Amino acid sequence: MQTTGNTQAMVIQQLYSTSLIESFPQQLMDASMFFNDRTSEFPEGEVLNIDQIGDITLSPYAENSPLDFSAIDTSRIELRISDYDQDSWFITDKLREDGASKIPGLVSSRLRKSTQAFMTKMVSDVMATQSQQTAGDLNLINAQPHRFVASGGTDGSRKITLDDIRQLKLSFDEANIPAAGRILIVDPTVEFELNGLAQVVTSDNPRFEGLIETGFADRTGMQFYRNIYGFDIMISTTLPRVGAETIDGKSTGATGVANMALYVGDDEGKPFMGVVRKQPTAGNKRNDDLQRDEHWALSRWGFALQRPETLAVVLTDK
Repeated sequence: MQTTGNTQAMVIQQLYSTSLIESFPQQLMDASMFFNDRTSEFPEGEVLNIDQIGDITLSPYAENSPLDFSAIDTSRIELRISDYDQDSWFITDKLREDGASKIPGLVSSRLRKSTQAFMTKMVSDVMATQSQQTAGDLNLINAQPHRFVASGGTDGSRKITLDDIRQLKLSFDEANIPAAGRILIVDPTVEFELNGLAQVVTSDNPRFEGLIETGFADRTGMQFYRNIYGFDIMISTTLPRVGAETIDGKSTGATGVANMALYVGDDEGKPFMGVVRKQPTAGNKRNDDLQRDEHWALSRWGFALQRPETLAVVLTDK
């Protein structure tokens, strides 16, 4: 008689699936939405200098008196190619021979994750350009702040309030930013707070109808879903971390997040500008000396602050 007890050597102890379980990818927005692409006017070199011209101020004139001549303010901003990134990997012939059933899945997964990594890096780099504001300062434009700490919560645990979004609207209004094309990109923790705040005012504001059921944002494609005070709300997990920062007597802790209000109605009005000298470009070759197949991808780009008045940052804590 043969049983599992006396024929243990014939029992298959473990099986290994040929499939690979991947982590969920980040939901990404199109980075080009947020910056003015100057690649076509910047075909070579590493730095592009762009001249800016300011406003004029009229002065009173008295009859039969000398004219008061005045100059107009000019300035220059710089766009620099600053990021040169790569993803390189190889598969040895021995691994391909010994793991033949799993190698195609590994290659497919690695290529997909490489593409995702480059997309994530571009979005993160564009958003990181907010650091060209002055940290620890209100960055006043026409007497209104374009960088401030959220008014809710306490120092080190700051939460957004509707008053903070009202302030963003005032800051944009005073900077003469067009009403159409304003967006507010927030961390998921901020949307969580907004969903709670919305329940208080649902009966008073018909634009908040349905928030309890759906929340502010549609994560399936980072679509605009709700609007508060003229800002379309979007969610991103790639917003910059700013750590501890104190502005006007209020502070974030080590887990500070820079939530960003932007104008994206037209290229010249966008807060950021950028150059993409090399889109993520893949290549591969056979290395017979080392008996392996080598793969790589490279990218090269840079971003800068173009219009400080069309960017406003409200800092919260995670």
